[in-house]
Amino acid sequence: MLRLFQRKEAWRGSVYKLVWQNLAIWLALYYIIALWYRQGMGVHWRPKFEYICRYCDKYIDLIPLSFVLGFYVNLVIGRWWTMWDLLPWPDNAAFYVASSFPGSDEKSRILRRTVVRYINCSSVHTKCLLSQRVRRRFPTMEHFVSAGLLTEPERKIIETLSEKHKKLYYVPLLWATLIMTRAKEDKLVSELQWKSCVDMIVDYRNRCSRSLHIEIVNIPLVYSQVIILSLRIQNMRHFLLWGILVSFISLKAFGTRVFDWEDIKGSAQSHLCPNNASFCAGRDEELLGSPNNMLDGDFDMTPCFCDMECLRYGDCCVDFAAQHWGNGDEHLSDSHACLPLQEDLDTVFMVSKCPLSYNSEDMSSKCSRSPGIPNEDYTYLLDLPVYSNTSKHLYANFYCAICHGEDLKELWRWNMTLACMTNVVGYSPEEFMASAEYTRGTLGWTRRFWNNSG
Repeated sequence: MLRLFQRKEAWRGSVYKLVWQNLAIWLALYYIIALWYRQGMGVHWRPKFEYICRYCDKYIDLIPLSFVLGFYVNLVIGRWWTMWDLLPWPDNAAFYVASSFPGSDEKSRILRRTVVRYINCSSVHTKCLLSQRVRRRFPTMEHFVSAGLLTEPERKIIETLSEKHKKLYYVPLLWATLIMTRAKEDKLVSELQWKSCVDMIVDYRNRCSRSLHIEIVNIPLVYSQVIILSLRIQNMRHFLLWGILVSFISLKAFGTRVFDWEDIKGSAQSHLCPNNASFCAGRDEELLGSPNNMLDGDFDMTPCFCDMECLRYGDCCVDFAAQHWGNGDEHLSDSHACLPLQEDLDTVFMVSKCPLSYNSEDMSSKCSRSPGIPNEDYTYLLDLPVYSNTSKHLYANFYCAICHGEDLKELWRWNMTLACMTNVVGYSPEEFMASAEYTRGTLGWTRRFWNNSG
């Protein structure tokens, strides 16, 4: 029982996080109407409002919401579970390959690793097309190379093919099939082993294809609109009825009692609090319809990694991160480095180089210079470190963010604090830096102040 309450109190992925905004709006509107009825509504309008509430109470169950919603929930949950079952996992494929190449010689080992690498590459490529999380982890083919999923010549081949075709998840599987065929020709595997591995690769390709197809073909829009509209109408009827029930009033219409509190009391138990199924129903199903987005309850397709890019994305395995930090590695990837901002501060891990494919040498040189150490063309606002709210990466300056294709509107510049050895009154940091000069001997900014005598 204690664990059950602990799960209910969990915020991430909970129903409380899902409906708290709707609940807050509902409570605000409810109290506004309740106060308006009791304090601001005139005698002329009160019977009309009571008639509307009575009408809502009479026809509140006209729409068979439980019947319609039951089919919708069954459809959405079934689709959600089917999407999970169709996800391509490389585990079975690795078992097939390991059993087909049992040799311990160098050639068999390389064949096993290459085939499994191609299968993993196809799996990651498919999940990049499905999940925003994985797409953020592998935004370009260069990240596939740095993760060890592709070699540089293979990356060039896929990038050439991507000019005409967007979904190339099957290309590594074709390469794996060719390797298996070549191994059969070299008498490394038997005919039966070759057929088993090829059938496994074909089944793996079908799972990738079906995962993409079920993501593209959504639940029919008309059906979803009917469910959502029915839920909203039902909630509005409950809302209008609750606006009068909780006010503890006696409903009268033109001097004749329509119903009193004793009549209300039976229905108040089910209508008084917004805890019925219609308040939360539909919200879960609306969001579970596509479980590959960036929501809390979605599929987590990014386990820990052991490549040089994991420190950039924060998904390193514990032993890998501890090993590299323990060795004191300063440059953990091609574009990242630990840079000092000041002599008395620790180094900060940030992007300090442009991609190798970036063409502008001037932008690359400006990106690679250390922050806080100006030179002739130093611009203190552009050379301050910036943080991208989109990719969650820290860049050494604006130039690094530009060459990595970041949206300039989503960049957060670090705040600069003006610190002087003496008191300078009446000057903002911008005014001071506009006429200040950088002194390399003191590694600081100075400005001369002249008096009237010259």
